Order: sequence, then structure tokens, then C-alpha cells
Amino acid sequence: MTPDAVAYVSKHRAASGQDSLTVHPIGNWGAAEFGGRSGDVVASAPGLMTDALRRVAAGARESAYPVTFEATHHGPFLETPTFYIEVGTSAEAYADARAARILAAAVLAASDPGDPVALGVGGGHYVPRITDVALARRVSFGHLMPSYALEPANYAAIERAIDRTPDAKFVYFHRKAIRKPTLRELESFFRDRGLEPVREADLAALPGAPPEKV
Repeated sequence: MTPDAVAYVSKHRAASGQDSLTVHPIGNWGAAEFGGRSGDVVASAPGLMTDALRRVAAGARESAYPVTFEATHHGPFLETPTFYIEVGTSAEAYADARAARILAAAVLAASDPGDPVALGVGGGHYVPRITDVALARRVSFGHLMPSYALEPANYAAIERAIDRTPDAKFVYFHRKAIRKPTLRELESFFRDRGLEPVREADLAALPGAPPEKV
């Protein structure tokens, strides 16, 4: 039987040594240095992935772990919609049974909330602004493209990310993290493909969510 989606529960490794709980789609904007295909991305699972992030955030509320999306990165390559959900980066975090339970519970309970689907563009590897929006607004994010992958932008890979973000209607830009000429080019590129740029204020708030950050 072919699954509807695949969730890898995995170890996270950060050069900073900062422990965290992370969720991310997979694929490569450039060279496939850690598996997968160069310049290609795997189908994302926007509803399940975003709901999993919210469940991890709720479960980790009383812990010291930051919770965040990461930008789309690494392999393997699958035909099935896929995301990673991770703990790291210290040996103590890897051995933390409570953190493992938070991730496992999020995967087992995750469901598609039926929110509008968007791609997220801009920010660092941990796309903090996009994470904030996902935790506060009714939107499900598919592929997440960091600013470092935009100079220059691989438009063929972005095209695949659009195709492999099911039911995508919008694109959310972390505008302060993108050079204005690049932002204008990307806005036009996405509009030509039927995805309208959306701002946080355009999205309905989740119940109990914190106010919009500026």
C-alpha cells in the first residue's frame, strides 16, 4: 500500500550546538550534498507538516526547546509527500525521552487542518518569520526557500517546488530578508504561476495565537 505521506523522525544537527525541535520539507535548491537530486525537491505535505509543527510547539511549551521550521533541504528523493521532524543537536537531546514523545505524538496526531496553502520564501535556514506566521495564522506551508538560495535563484527548482506543494494558492515572503530587486522578480514569477503574494494580516488568526509581529 502506498502511504499518503512520509514523516521521518530524525536527529537534528546544528553547527551552533543549539538544541531545538524542528520540522522541514526536503529537497535541494542546488547541489545534492546530502542525498536526493540536485536542484530538485520532494513533494511537500503542507497540512500535515504545519499541523505537526503546531503540535510540537504545544507539546514543548513547558520545555527549554525552541521549536522551528527549517528551510527545505537534503534528501532522500521520494515520490510521496514527505517531511522531517527532528530533535537535536546534543547527545542529551538525542537521549531525551520527553522530546522523543513530543515528536512521536505530533506525527501520530497530525492531520490536515484544511487551511490555505502557501510556499514560504526568505529568511535564514530556520526561517523564523515563516515559523511565527505558521504558529499564529490559518495557513499551511509547503516548501520553504531561504534567502541564501535566492542569490542567484534557481527558478527551475522553484517551479518544481510550486508543482510539489499540493493545492498551493499563495506565497508568503519574509520581505525584510530579500533584496528588493529579487523580491520584485519573485513576486512576478509567482503571480505568473497563479500564486498571489500574501501578508500575515491577510490570514485569519488561529484561536489563542499571539498578535502579529512587525
